[in-house]
Amino acid sequence: AFWTEVVNEARDVPLDFHRSLRNAYDHPGFAVEEISFRSIAGMTLHGWFAYPEGARRAPAFLWIPPYGRESLLPNAYGTRPGYASFSLNFFGHGAFHREEYVPARGYFAEGAAEASTFVFRRMFQDLLLAARALQAQIEVDEDRIGAMGMSQGGGLSIWMGAWCPIIRAVVAD
Repeated sequence: AFWTEVVNEARDVPLDFHRSLRNAYDHPGFAVEEISFRSIAGMTLHGWFAYPEGARRAPAFLWIPPYGRESLLPNAYGTRPGYASFSLNFFGHGAFHREEYVPARGYFAEGAAEASTFVFRRMFQDLLLAARALQAQIEVDEDRIGAMGMSQGGGLSIWMGAWCPIIRAVVAD
């Protein structure tokens, strides 16, 4: 019942996103643009959207970050020939934010005393919104979207596969 409520709450939030429509990162073979969207908590989250130049209705995946506050960069793991991909920063930092992990900046226990305030509840709901934003892109085949990630990203990918009907495949490392 808890997770059904969490999913329904995210589903009912109006999707509010902005796409830059300009190349923001040099990654050969791909156009890489920024997408910003309103999170479940009302803050603006930033990510990058990579797609093969000229793509229309390509399969796509969410590239979900591992534990930490930095953004993943477009690379050979987060972009694949023939696929579009979208990765986000969960904490409102820029799409290409670099930050070395330090334990003092960890967040695992934030809000854990109450299930409704646990940080992973918010992160999961933001992924549900990110999946909707990815699905809305013209370059993406809305029926062929997966979730991929390592570590925390792998766990959240499994969660997405179980609870998000947009997600049709999962690769969890």
